[in-house]
Amino acid sequence: MYTVQTVESLLQHLLRIPPSQWIQLFFLLAAGGIVLLHALPRSLRDQLMEYGARADNSAQGDKATAKDDKNAIEKVLHGMIKVSRVPHSWFWHFYVLSVATSVFWAWQILTRGTVLKLIVERQAALLENTAAATEADRAANLGRLFVAWTMMFMQGSRRFYECMFVLKPGKSGMLVAHWALGLLFYAFIGVSLWIENSASVLDFWVTGCQANITSPRVAVSIAIFLYGWVNQYLCHKHLASLQKYTLPSEGLFRYLVCPHYTCECLIYLSLAIVSAPQGKLVNVTVLTGVLFVAVNLGATAIGTKEWSMAKFGKENVKRKWAMLPFIL
Repeated sequence: MYTVQTVESLLQHLLRIPPSQWIQLFFLLAAGGIVLLHALPRSLRDQLMEYGARADNSAQGDKATAKDDKNAIEKVLHGMIKVSRVPHSWFWHFYVLSVATSVFWAWQILTRGTVLKLIVERQAALLENTAAATEADRAANLGRLFVAWTMMFMQGSRRFYECMFVLKPGKSGMLVAHWALGLLFYAFIGVSLWIENSASVLDFWVTGCQANITSPRVAVSIAIFLYGWVNQYLCHKHLASLQKYTLPSEGLFRYLVCPHYTCECLIYLSLAIVSAPQGKLVNVTVLTGVLFVAVNLGATAIGTKEWSMAKFGKENVKRKWAMLPFIL
């Protein structure tokens, strides 16, 4: 009887958790999982986390040391990893999903769609009402949501274009877990943009107020976004122009090993700022997504810097930051 009551109490508690906090939990657990991967043996960790040129290098190293590997569990795991890879070119799936979800949620907002209605009503019911008090505030909230949606749509569209027409499709693979995690990220980040403004969405359906995008927050967010958006494209274009495994040296690559990752963090940081609900500095749900992006790409950037020093010489790389100036 005590066990049944405990389970019922737990379920009731879980049902009282707002949708935004479930998404935050996903991003935090995903980031924590990446950190925990660093506790694994080096050879196993490389196979789980590396892809592209670094994955090829890791695979060659594994072949050289396979005969010396006496850990049966590691051998089994290595075998499982080798058969659970998908083409690295499948990255375009992420951006198709990103654009598709942007279109879907825009359609849901404009048509008062059932899926969106269920989520925003649940979110608003479980949290203190944060709807704007004045017509001007309502217009500002709606304007920021519109700007955030536009930014996300631009990012997904540009990345899809790059996958199709700019970047060279690699022959290496990535772990199927990376692919699945990427799909989940893009599915959840689209929801994160408006989930903390659920009360404003409901308010818009009732009042039909006009959007206002003229605010300092919007201006700063757009400036950060465009800097990251344009420079990430330039980085990807430069990488695509290089011969295989050539050290990048133009633009931001003069100072950073992975400036395209830096730009990615800036892009999502701008989304966290512009989509913040009334009275808050940032959208916490999007900010946890930024944390996941920073941890995920930061781990890759560290590996890329180590690989680059081994490939191109320590003196050519060691003075560059891996991803975040003065930090990493």
